[in-house]
Amino acid sequence: DARRNYEEALNLRPNFFNARIGLARILRSQGNMIDSEKNYSTLLESMPRDAKLHYELGQVLREQNKFSEALPYFETALNLDPKIHMARIERLRCMYALNMKMRVLEELDYLSAVNVIDTVVGSITHRSLIRYGIEKKNLYCNDPIKYVQQVDLKTRCDFSEIFIKGIQTFLDSE
Repeated sequence: DARRNYEEALNLRPNFFNARIGLARILRSQGNMIDSEKNYSTLLESMPRDAKLHYELGQVLREQNKFSEALPYFETALNLDPKIHMARIERLRCMYALNMKMRVLEELDYLSAVNVIDTVVGSITHRSLIRYGIEKKNLYCNDPIKYVQQVDLKTRCDFSEIFIKGIQTFLDSE
C-alpha cells in the first residue's frame, strides 16, 4: 500500500519531500482532506515559494467548499508562476462561489483574451443563451466552471457581444 510506504518513509525522514507530497496526494484521492491539508501546509512551511504546492493546497480547500480560504492559495500560485492556467480556473471557481461578480467578469474577459478558454465559457451561465438567444439557466449544471471546462459548444460565438452581456445580466439579477 503506497500510503503506508509514504508514512513509513516519513517516520524515518520527516522532511522527505517526495514522501510528504505523495502522501498528501494519496490522502486527497482517498477523501481525507483534513490530513491532506495538514501535509500540504507542512510542505509549504519549508517551501513557501513553490507555486504548485500553493495550487494543490488550494484545490484541497476548494474541494471542501472552503472557497475564501482557497482563493489566496490560487492567487499566490499565480503570483509565483502565472503559467499555471488551472490555478486561474480554480480561482475563478472560488470567486464564482463567493459571488464576486465583477472579479468573475474581469477574469473571464482575461481568460478569453489569452485563449485559455474559448467559446465553451458560454456555458457558465446558460448554454441556451449562447446557442439560441434564449435566457434560461442550464438546470443540468451544478458546477458551472467544471461544465465550462468539459463541454464543447461546437460553435464559435462572439464572446464580448453574447457572453459578457449575458453573464452581466445574469450576475446583476442574482
